[in-house]
Amino acid sequence: MHDVIILTSQSIREVEMARRGEKRDVILDAAEEIFSEKGFHLATVDEIASKAGVAKGTIYLYFKDKLDLFLSTMERKLIEMVSELEKVEAKVDDPVEAISQIIALNFKFAKSHERLIRHVTPEKFKPPADRFHGNRMPLVREKIFRPINRSIELIGRCIRRGQEKGVFKPDLDPRISSFALSSMVRGIAFARIIIPQLMVTNDESFEVIKTIFLDGIRR
Repeated sequence: MHDVIILTSQSIREVEMARRGEKRDVILDAAEEIFSEKGFHLATVDEIASKAGVAKGTIYLYFKDKLDLFLSTMERKLIEMVSELEKVEAKVDDPVEAISQIIALNFKFAKSHERLIRHVTPEKFKPPADRFHGNRMPLVREKIFRPINRSIELIGRCIRRGQEKGVFKPDLDPRISSFALSSMVRGIAFARIIIPQLMVTNDESFEVIKTIFLDGIRR
């Protein structure tokens, strides 16, 4: 006797949502490869659709336009990094070690996605009207600034924990301190990629930032 599987309307919706999620990931994988190779302006939706093996119109079922797709590609990578940072903040009780690991993960992220960042970063220096095609800042805030702000929040938690343990200076503002560290790490990590003449390695950058920041906030 064969088991009979009855699909309810809810289970059908769940299956469809899973399929849509898989197809969205396939499109983002293709977009990451094309954007990494050509940058935002030279990449086309047609190329991305071809790489993903979907019709061009299918992409617009998931993304409003090329800019939305571009930002969603970056958002996915940033969310992956933030997920790793959350694990460190939750599991590493020693605040000094936690911050050291967070710095290392940021450099690892930049190293792993050098090809994409090399093309992405110059986009920030385009005139606003050209870059965002009008008022697209809400989309940028949602997809880029939100995960970055989350990473800054996690650093702030580690700093507060260090203050509570008597390891870090009590008069420091964790919010400002975490923003300063995040800016230092991203600035040097991205500069290494877009200005290769600097000839600075990830390991060298990591040690310098770790020493300057941690020595500065220790009691």
